[in-house]
Amino acid sequence: MNRVIRQTIRRKIGGDQQRINHMSTKYSNTTYKNVLFPVWTAEFKWNNKTYNYAINGQTGKVTGERPYSWIKITILIVTILLIIGGAVYLDNNPNILNIHFNRIF
Repeated sequence: MNRVIRQTIRRKIGGDQQRINHMSTKYSNTTYKNVLFPVWTAEFKWNNKTYNYAINGQTGKVTGERPYSWIKITILIVTILLIIGGAVYLDNNPNILNIHFNRIF
């Protein structure tokens, strides 16, 4: 920045030679519109739909959409409900395995 300021001063002075004895630069109201940082972007297709995402190269934070497998989500929920239901059933019928669980609820 100082180099650009010196060149501007020399142009304003004009002539063949210029001597700048002292230059004092003060910056105020400095703003930045664009800040560049490493970012990786990608896209992929799944079930005929395109998904875009970006990864911040400094923090590693990932943004974007992702596909959900409703079959896997349904299987997970059913499995959890079966485990809870089985535990409640065994708690109410301790003679089945000859094991008595402490009351869960």
